[in-house]
Amino acid sequence: LNPKAKERTETTVTVQWDQNAKDPKDLTSIRYELVVPVEGATATVMPLSDEQISACEAKIENLEPGTNYKFTLLFGKSGSRGVVTAWTRTDTEGMNVIDSAEGLYNAINGATGDVKLVLAYNEGAVYDMSAYAVVGNEGLYEPFTVACNLAIYGEATGEGQMPVVKGFSLKTAAGCGSLHFEEVVLDGANLCGVLATTGGSNMTDVEFVNMEM
Repeated sequence: LNPKAKERTETTVTVQWDQNAKDPKDLTSIRYELVVPVEGATATVMPLSDEQISACEAKIENLEPGTNYKFTLLFGKSGSRGVVTAWTRTDTEGMNVIDSAEGLYNAINGATGDVKLVLAYNEGAVYDMSAYAVVGNEGLYEPFTVACNLAIYGEATGEGQMPVVKGFSLKTAAGCGSLHFEEVVLDGANLCGVLATTGGSNMTDVEFVNMEM
């Protein structure tokens, strides 16, 4: 039935399926479970109401923020009619929201300590960092030096479209122990890589979650 994630929040995912498919009313429930199992976690089966079946969508609630789930449409107890995976959003309340390339550059340039940023989607406008990059050997961009624990979360749309950062790569320095990128697209534009480390860096944790490079 070609299920897809229509909307996502920190604790909910709305799954929608094809109403033009054969016998959509044969559905009885949705099973949801962690994509990466953890000890003690089990799958949950949520019965579908007549209203949800008629609308060809259902909201699954009480999920954990920033978690990847697998949703399976079921006919009866085990007959699968389609599978989709989707991340719930990370709780970004209180984080600094960035809406321009200049804002992103200013937020990380010379920063220390813990820096957590949210990149606004801005109707798909690209964060072009080329104006702030130094051109090095062979015309390639030099990476931006980061001396903080940096986390960047994209403000993705319900359809999964993510903010795009162009010409952006990082070189970690002393003071940078962790990097986290989530729901963003890093476009090197064939002019830079993504990450380099230096001898002075105390990097211990690097995470790339639900993103593209």
